[in-house]
Amino acid sequence: GVCPYKTPYTGIPKEKVLTDIDIFFQYVSTKNIIIVTGTNGKTSLVDIMVGLLTAHGFTAWGCGNNELPVLDCLEHIQENHWVILELSSFQLYWARSLPLVKAAVVTSFSQDHLNWHKDMDDYYQAKARVLSKATLVFTPKGFAQQDHIQYWDQSFNSNSEKSTLFLKGKHLGAVHPLVRSSPLLFPLHQALELSLNLGLDQDIILDFLRSWWPREHRFAQYRIKDILWINDTKATNIEATQAALTSLNPTTDKIYVVMGGESKGQDMSVLDSFYDKAAKFFFIGSAGASMAFFLKDKAIVVDTLDNFFNQLNQWEKPDIVLFSPACSSLDQFKHYKHRGEVFHHHCLNYDA
Repeated sequence: GVCPYKTPYTGIPKEKVLTDIDIFFQYVSTKNIIIVTGTNGKTSLVDIMVGLLTAHGFTAWGCGNNELPVLDCLEHIQENHWVILELSSFQLYWARSLPLVKAAVVTSFSQDHLNWHKDMDDYYQAKARVLSKATLVFTPKGFAQQDHIQYWDQSFNSNSEKSTLFLKGKHLGAVHPLVRSSPLLFPLHQALELSLNLGLDQDIILDFLRSWWPREHRFAQYRIKDILWINDTKATNIEATQAALTSLNPTTDKIYVVMGGESKGQDMSVLDSFYDKAAKFFFIGSAGASMAFFLKDKAIVVDTLDNFFNQLNQWEKPDIVLFSPACSSLDQFKHYKHRGEVFHHHCLNYDA
């Protein structure tokens, strides 16, 4: 997370830096490595791929930016193991070099971390480092123009049935109820494409993907006091929140959205497009007031999660409360998990 564009780090020569990622690649004993990067969906795709490979009888490690440091598992990784390595743009910026790996993927690409990178091109160049480091490469369409790159199949987006796996015009079975009509359909379909291209067994792939359900803080759902509460604290940028809202629409349900936190340099004007997707928007954190400007009469600045829950009964009871902050958590919380835990605690103790 050391930013090269901020004092006192501006004078650090990149060639003098040795990161944990460099050490990992120098000593890791397996060549069965998949690099996963992108703006959104990285951790979910890592989780799914680890599960898929485990279902095939392999030992698989998900590590890197997904909270398991690479050096914590290095000594345990054997030659026949698989590593699904999540790398952030920060890690890719500082890494000296990347080896040739089995596969490298960019899950998505949109504005993020512009309070760290000097501009979008700097952010792009960090992500694009993975393109020449694998024989199998997947990216969003338009991310880069190279002969060996495959683009993610987006046909499932046009499929009217949002509860099934769908690839190249074929329905491949229903997904878990917690995944239906949710942004988690994206990494699920990406895992399907990636694993098929790796030559894994299709029957095992489909059995696993039909039963997979998400981590605690990524579009996690629980019904309490006749309200569907959605804990999407992992949504730390506007595109992630946009995907969550889009997955809930169109609907006749009354949706309240809780957003805000520490800004990451994103273009907030995109919030204009959220206006018709929810009944009210509540804003917390240091960026809350500036975000509220774009949602006009539907915006309510409450500053903290505590205040939101204390004031919730002032308004008509919602059908759905979506907690999808679109911002970093570090202005008021230790990390995004802490933020999600506080939200969950309030849900459990909500007095309608």
